[in-house]
Amino acid sequence: MFKQKDYSFPFSIRQKESLLIRLPPDHPARNHIEEDLRIAYAGYHGERSLLYHLNFVEQDYHFFHDLRLPWKNGYHFQIDILLLSPACMIILEVKNIAGELFFDQKAEQLIRTKDSTKEAFPYPITQLERHIFQLQQFLHRHQLPPLPIIPFVVSAKSSSVLATDSNHDFLFDSVVRSANLPFKINKLKTAYTQNILSTSQLEKLSYLLLESHTPFIQNQLRKYNISVTDLMTGVLCDHCYGTQMHRVRGYWTCPHCGSRNADAHIQALADFCLINQQITNQQFRNFTHLDSISIASKLLSSLHLRYSGTYKNRSYFLDIDRLSNRLGL
Repeated sequence: MFKQKDYSFPFSIRQKESLLIRLPPDHPARNHIEEDLRIAYAGYHGERSLLYHLNFVEQDYHFFHDLRLPWKNGYHFQIDILLLSPACMIILEVKNIAGELFFDQKAEQLIRTKDSTKEAFPYPITQLERHIFQLQQFLHRHQLPPLPIIPFVVSAKSSSVLATDSNHDFLFDSVVRSANLPFKINKLKTAYTQNILSTSQLEKLSYLLLESHTPFIQNQLRKYNISVTDLMTGVLCDHCYGTQMHRVRGYWTCPHCGSRNADAHIQALADFCLINQQITNQQFRNFTHLDSISIASKLLSSLHLRYSGTYKNRSYFLDIDRLSNRLGL
């Protein structure tokens, strides 16, 4: 499996974690954020769990995780996992939902029953049909040959019970459990034997998918109706909730527990992404309660972030992946 776009930790999860760090314990939005974070983690871990099973796929595919591509009129479409070979594309819609999952083909809805409570979800087969159409248009727009596109709904929750109303062949053909997925994919080798794409076309398409990927960055403050003034500022100690650290002789020091960390400001910069994806020296000092312009400049420069503007009005672009790597996430 060639890893073109490997598993990445969702930016939206990082931002929700930052919100919970920065909000007071009694803030009214906390319960809503915590529930959304729980659901987001479940979806991410469901997709991550496929990594082991995909090791049993015999054929080499180019692998793309969490791919978000432009559609039209400013709209985008998102694919959980896409596998690409010269002969076909495979798209996977991953569902990590517990309980009994009933695929209602007539009403085109997914109904989950858990603890005697029923809940309707968007119909994943419709989602996949829409993605097939959009991918075909993407190929056409970039003057690439049309490829067969095979869709699967993957149930990543091993304890879930799958059921449907009438055509059970449909369920077994289109919906698959994680453990069975690689064997379904391996059987496709006999059905799709002709290479549609040349080596150069395969590389071109892989490059286009990577270059066209547009991460979804949602304004979390607006989503949860949170004011910037609700957020706690400062470099916060990760041992003492809400305690602001002070910069002393090259270290951030907690006045409560005495712990020291030279790089604690990096988490503060990651948290500042809730407010803006760019930061100036003055904004950095205001947010971290630093007094020294020169120390702030040194700390920002040490991260090798992209920037714009001259020295006096320089604005740094907050690369969340670079910051996360420095944090060891």
